Amino acid sequence: GDEFRTLSTSDGKAMPMAYQSDPALMSSKHVERAYANTKLAQIWHSRSMSIRGGVPSVCACPTWAGTGIAGEEKREFMERFAFPVAGAGIASALNAMFRSDEELGD
Repeated sequence: GDEFRTLSTSDGKAMPMAYQSDPALMSSKHVERAYANTKLAQIWHSRSMSIRGGVPSVCACPTWAGTGIAGEEKREFMERFAFPVAGAGIASALNAMFRSDEELGD
């Protein structure tokens, strides 16, 4: 399968195809897993900051945002069921998660 293909670097070393930055040149498995991998990287980065840097860190995904990440064929669905990226966007969800009742006037 294409997940084992490699690229040659300028110094003659082989590099896994997954490191290719152009999605058209990436293996199909890499493209399928790219979004999930970025989310996992965010979680690991937050954890690393907490453990190694001694910095309190929270990694949260409050909700869906209506972007084109799902492709043009699913854009209408995302715009209908996800928070808009223009205007207040996910502010209401973030306010609900991080602000006190007193701050929100509830």
